[in-house]
Amino acid sequence: MKIKDYLVLFRAKHYIKNLLIFVPFLFPAVILSVQNLIISAAGFVTFCFLSSAAYIINDIFDCENDKKHSGRSSRPLASGKITKRGCLLLFAVFLAVSGFLAFLTDIKCGTFSLPVPGIFLLLNLIYSFFAKRIPFFEMLFIPLGFAMRLIYGFVILGSLPDHRLCIFIFVSALYFVLQKRISEITLFGCESRAVLRYYNAGILRALKYVCLCFTLVFFAIMHISADVSHPLIQRIISAILLFVLFLRFEIKAAKAESENTIELVFSDIVMCVLGALFVLSMVNFGLLRP
Repeated sequence: MKIKDYLVLFRAKHYIKNLLIFVPFLFPAVILSVQNLIISAAGFVTFCFLSSAAYIINDIFDCENDKKHSGRSSRPLASGKITKRGCLLLFAVFLAVSGFLAFLTDIKCGTFSLPVPGIFLLLNLIYSFFAKRIPFFEMLFIPLGFAMRLIYGFVILGSLPDHRLCIFIFVSALYFVLQKRISEITLFGCESRAVLRYYNAGILRALKYVCLCFTLVFFAIMHISADVSHPLIQRIISAILLFVLFLRFEIKAAKAESENTIELVFSDIVMCVLGALFVLSMVNFGLLRP
């Protein structure tokens, strides 16, 4: 098996999600120091191994269905490039490495952070074992995974995220999950996953726009409750960038030929630039105080 196949199995492209661990540095309450950067980098690597372990075990459970799927039949396990036994071995190795790194990070940061990656793993196992077959309930697990990444980033630095930030991340992640399900139904019908037969694209689209509204509302609430000592123009700029970013995503999603929202975002230079500008507009502006 080629290195490229291993990267597909490990879902290396999805490591971008683990950058949420660095979000605490956007806040004035978190000191940007070498020690904190090392701790966060260790947390990032921990979740890279842990998330790969979760993807591997999920592929093992989905192997037979993936073989029948036109888009997923080329995955390493479904195509036979690697055996289930090999995947189980890799799962064990990645799980052991992530556990060891989480333990070292916990010692280094001096906080009780181990339960967070443990809960993340538990959520993924629950999803792989049975939750993925329960309509609507299955869509909550991916946003919860995003929230756990965010929480871990704060906990290892001896802090906790604001509840408004957690809700903002959860609802915005749910928005993208709903778009993914809509794209799967449009492109593959029920072939993509069994639970799709219980969904209706129109209802999912309505729920997606509800999530979008909640995302923008919670961002507005965070603006209102921000420290008034910070310039209003900075808050206005960040709000406009977020709105334009979602608008651009809606335009691209309507024409997308893939259900992969991660690839959709990062294959578009405009969304990448808008995303980078939005992050910069949030740096140490005090829009959210943990």
